[in-house]
Amino acid sequence: MTAGQIQLSDIREADRTPLVAALIEQIAAQQEQIAKQQEQIGEFGDEQRARLAPQMPHKPITLTDDETFHAGLMCLVGSEPVSDFLLLEEYAKDRRAETWDAVIKKALDGLPVELVQMTSDNGRWLVSLAKQWLGVHHSPDLFHPQQDISRATSVRLGQKIAEAEKGVAAAQETLEQTKKKAQAPRGVGRPPNHAARIKEAKEGVEQAKAELDKARQRKETLRNEARGISQSYHPFDPKTGEVRDAETVKQDINAHFDAIEETADEVGISSKCWELLQKARRLVPQMVATIVFVHRKIAETLGQMAVSEQVKAAMSGYLIPLLYLKEVARQATTADARDKVLQTCERWQERSTQAIA
Repeated sequence: MTAGQIQLSDIREADRTPLVAALIEQIAAQQEQIAKQQEQIGEFGDEQRARLAPQMPHKPITLTDDETFHAGLMCLVGSEPVSDFLLLEEYAKDRRAETWDAVIKKALDGLPVELVQMTSDNGRWLVSLAKQWLGVHHSPDLFHPQQDISRATSVRLGQKIAEAEKGVAAAQETLEQTKKKAQAPRGVGRPPNHAARIKEAKEGVEQAKAELDKARQRKETLRNEARGISQSYHPFDPKTGEVRDAETVKQDINAHFDAIEETADEVGISSKCWELLQKARRLVPQMVATIVFVHRKIAETLGQMAVSEQVKAAMSGYLIPLLYLKEVARQATTADARDKVLQTCERWQERSTQAIA
């Protein structure tokens, strides 16, 4: 616990020994210094904003926003995802659209930017804010639908694996017991066919292991299909650099959801879990609309540029996909994924150089 987290009012009068009193004095001094530093940081930020904003070129931006909570208070937070610049961070009494609207307009005041898109968790106030108050495109984030997919399926998939593991253990135990009986002293009467029983027990073990492999494969398949949704949600293909139109993205994402639902049906998830899956799938039209929005904005921007049609064609066909791929590579979560996209960038770089030449 830091000095800034200690509430001096919580220390009882009876506990205030000379040592505690000295400690309180030190903590009070630290808290005063912390408050002063926070105030100075805020003042410095305001000064730099006022100094640097006039030097910025005008640019369209996306705003990613959400609410967070600190010490029981609601804080509205918004950032620009390309630069990771924190545009707003302000305590508010509620999260209604009109409250967000006032906070955002205050945050953007004096900045040479045009807000063209918002990305959020699809909360109703944030969707209303984008469409009705700000009049910009709203794009759903990927984290929450993938979280819903995981919440809907992970428990049941884990249960199926646990059941299969128990099945393997039981089959192996049966095999061991069968072998022991075969080695036991022979009793009176007709001898049992131990060889046939051992063979049957071994087949039982193999069958149980096959069920376990199947259960594990289901989990891996679902993980890959969920990951495939994010890999399909691109206006340009990270593997080839080619343009991905809205219909292609729609078909690919729906194919991943079909596979997820097929696996969910195999393991028998509950009705509540099905509701979570359907909640995630209902975002597909908004995701497809975002692909349409991206391509439309590119066309609008190129249309406003005073350059030849040949240059526009080179930009839309090569340079813009190349810049997009470089951003995908920058945000890759693993070195392997980043290297694969960078390889595509190298091929695309060669093509763009030849096209422009």
